Amino acid sequence: MTGKTHIALGTTIALYTSSILGATETLFLLGGTIIGSLLPDIDHPKAMINQKILPIKNKLVLMIFLTALGIFILTGGFGKPNILMKTISIFIILAGVSIHRTFTHSLVGLGFIVYISYLFYKYSGMYSFAIGLSLGAVVHVLGDICTNAGTTLFYPFSNQRIKIPVLTTGGMMENMLFVILVGFSVGKYI
Repeated sequence: MTGKTHIALGTTIALYTSSILGATETLFLLGGTIIGSLLPDIDHPKAMINQKILPIKNKLVLMIFLTALGIFILTGGFGKPNILMKTISIFIILAGVSIHRTFTHSLVGLGFIVYISYLFYKYSGMYSFAIGLSLGAVVHVLGDICTNAGTTLFYPFSNQRIKIPVLTTGGMMENMLFVILVGFSVGKYI
């Protein structure tokens, strides 16, 4: 799926499940969901989340950038690292050295993101943002399972791709899904 469809899918589900999840601060929920919806693609140099930060969009530059950033955070570049910052830095390093749709699209990668969300809530008290971050990432991976490429959900224990190929990334069906999702999101507030 493309970044815009991941955002549309994540935010639509967030808007319709916010009361069930107890996420009352809609802007924080949507902010977390948007970031979470893009975060699993941090391992792809041309992903929406990397478009503004990478001067050269290739895997080597991405690997060097993410690894250096992770080490910078881990060694106290933003101050003495707490468990949240240490977990974020380890996630960033692992994402930097992994192949697209492996670690960040696996149950292990999702576990990291959910744990980061929990720690973020613990340190900041921003429940709606933390729920959105987790929800966006989980919905992202489920969305990619519905593409022809699928995901390696059980990585690193298995490299087998799990897929229910009903969409082609960037294809007509995905574009139609995007329009429908935007309609549902707007419809929630009309």
